[in-house]
Amino acid sequence: MTLRLQKFLAQCAVGSRRSCEYLITNGAVSVNGNLTTKLGTVVDPDKDIVCVNGKPIQKQPLVYWLLNKPTGVVCSCKQDRKYQRVIDLIPDKGLRLYPAGRLDVESEGLVVITNDGHLCNIITHPKFGVTKEYDVWLDSSLSPEEQLKISRGITIDDSYVARPQIKDVIPVNSACKIRLELNEGRNREIRKMFAAINKTVLRLRRIRIGNIEIESLAYGDYRSLTPSEIEQLYRLGK
Repeated sequence: MTLRLQKFLAQCAVGSRRSCEYLITNGAVSVNGNLTTKLGTVVDPDKDIVCVNGKPIQKQPLVYWLLNKPTGVVCSCKQDRKYQRVIDLIPDKGLRLYPAGRLDVESEGLVVITNDGHLCNIITHPKFGVTKEYDVWLDSSLSPEEQLKISRGITIDDSYVARPQIKDVIPVNSACKIRLELNEGRNREIRKMFAAINKTVLRLRRIRIGNIEIESLAYGDYRSLTPSEIEQLYRLGK
């Protein structure tokens, strides 16, 4: 089976599809000894020898894990002296894995961990619009006027407009629990959005990515994605 060169590199965990495209166009990739800078190049992983910066690239077995991230764990591949990493919680130590769909260290819930750069790009890139659903606990109630303001969009980071879909608001004494949906999910977007209307997020939990729901996974537990789940996520990238 032949693949576009950038997709092959992404599947080999060289990097995301975009970063692999950058490597190709900047002359870092060769096929069968010939330098190529064309993004349309097609390769046969079983026959062609692909090198990045002179180093042969070997196809790794693709793995797909779903992790229920606890708080105090970071979605990073870099070594961290203070916090444990999500990739340290799963068994494939010999593979280059990375999280697709990050959560800050204070947040919890679903994270997909894989070495499939193409699927990672589908989950994380805004152009694919893969929805993520969250439960958010606030320190105070949310009035109808504030709900309307959020639905119209809250400006954060000077120019970006956060516009989640609020699906439910449940009063909890003088506070509340909110279920909302995002198509993008920038760094600490939900926390910044509520801070802009003088609300503090007490707890944040992601419960769904695309078609995948948290179900009964305990904190720190993981399972393999099913072939059907992987296929459905890939369909979102078409």
